[in-house]
Amino acid sequence: MIEENVNLMWLEAFINILLHVPLDKNAAKQDMIAECRLYYKSNPVELKKIDEFENDYCPETVINWYTRDSFVYRLVNKALRTLNIDIIFKFRFLIIDLYQQLKQRHIDYIKSLSTIDPNKIVHTVYRCQHIGIHELEKLKDSIGNIICPNSFFSTTEDCLMAQLFVAGSSNSECVLFQIDIPDSYYQNAIDASNYTCPFSKLENLSQFQSESEVIFSLGALFRIESIEKYNMWFVCLKFEEDNNELGQDFYLAEKLENGTYDWQNRCSVEDRILLLMEKFPPSSRNIINIYIKYGVFADVDGLTTATTLNTYRKGFELLMKCLPNYRYVLTVAMQLTIGLLYCNRGERILAIQFGEEALHVAETYLHFDHECSLICYNYLAVIHQIEDQYTESLSIYEKMLSIAMEYDNTSALLAIYNDINRITCDFGDYEYEMASLKKIDLQRQIQRFMEVKSSCFAKTYHNAQILRKLQLTLNEYQRLLRLIQRAYFSFSYFDRGEARRNYSSIDTCSTNIGRE
Repeated sequence: MIEENVNLMWLEAFINILLHVPLDKNAAKQDMIAECRLYYKSNPVELKKIDEFENDYCPETVINWYTRDSFVYRLVNKALRTLNIDIIFKFRFLIIDLYQQLKQRHIDYIKSLSTIDPNKIVHTVYRCQHIGIHELEKLKDSIGNIICPNSFFSTTEDCLMAQLFVAGSSNSECVLFQIDIPDSYYQNAIDASNYTCPFSKLENLSQFQSESEVIFSLGALFRIESIEKYNMWFVCLKFEEDNNELGQDFYLAEKLENGTYDWQNRCSVEDRILLLMEKFPPSSRNIINIYIKYGVFADVDGLTTATTLNTYRKGFELLMKCLPNYRYVLTVAMQLTIGLLYCNRGERILAIQFGEEALHVAETYLHFDHECSLICYNYLAVIHQIEDQYTESLSIYEKMLSIAMEYDNTSALLAIYNDINRITCDFGDYEYEMASLKKIDLQRQIQRFMEVKSSCFAKTYHNAQILRKLQLTLNEYQRLLRLIQRAYFSFSYFDRGEARRNYSSIDTCSTNIGRE
């Protein structure tokens, strides 16, 4: 069992990544079968079962296969207990099918509560096993805390039956777990489809129907209520509802993070890293978005530890395995987000190193996609700015201007100028700002916006500044509008009539400040 919060979050992230990233089921099935055959290469009995599995398996039979005395149960749980991504990934095919079948049965069970015999509602289940003395001591020290089995958790409603299948050793203790499912769980189970840690009474699906077996999904959470010693150790656990304090931030994020990103409407370095979302398949963007932005939400007091960083890497490694064609984009995302974590810890040198490594990957393997390089440069410029290294930061923005101009990226050009403006306004360096305006041919860029709608530029800038204090936002508006006017009227080929029309559009923008 796993106790550390960060590992609980890893299991939840693991489940969500596997369930939300597209799966090539045929390839995944063959990966698992090849691994099983390799493991049992000298066991003809198990090899025959593997052949049967390959020929006869379908998702509807996954529970029956899992409960059989065969390679499936032994190897899947062995893989899960390792917490090794390479090993677990080889069994993703069956893990996903088993999880989805349990969830569907759980949904059906919750929906039937008002009609089934009350005696058939699951309230208490049992599991008996031998555990090491060290593990027992850890349990005794963790009363009141949450634990999480790192495999599918098999139990029974029959206490005596639970004690029949226990084999131990001299270095272990016999422990009977009693797991209570509180009435509040059923009272709050309004929408079972949102529950990510389902359980199911197997009944006619199990290979051993007389055992009254109940299986809890991978990632199920239990709170230790008490531990007592009788003829054996007796541990009382309470099944935790899904809306526990450990996971609610992740699922709230899943609902909120569905917006689109571009250079103008997202100004923070974190949000510009999320511009990478456009590079991934639409079906995968939401889970990657959440993982990048909320991958360390389980940190105690917001601290980033070595364990957290290692766990965070695990998630990216799993994403890379699920999306092998997007390995380099994910590598860039990983390096930049881990770099930000080091930056938040005050380790800016390491933060810069991670940014430079991400830039190297982008320029070496993603040279055909200029936005990946822009995102890396933007990250480095911000880190240097945090360190008050304004010369280095402006030099990087110069490189970004050149790249954005080369690829005619209007949105990035205007965003980069806004970033330059934020730095230079502190020093009153208007000449540098005007040089930047001319360098990006601001007249041509603004004209594109004006052709669509005269107030579009002002609205875009307003959106970018919406979280600033109102006075600062108004000052920036007025400052930018003056610069736009100077840029507009510095070109000799503008005739007076068109100049008046443009001035009227700008004036309308000015009067609309704060209304949008």
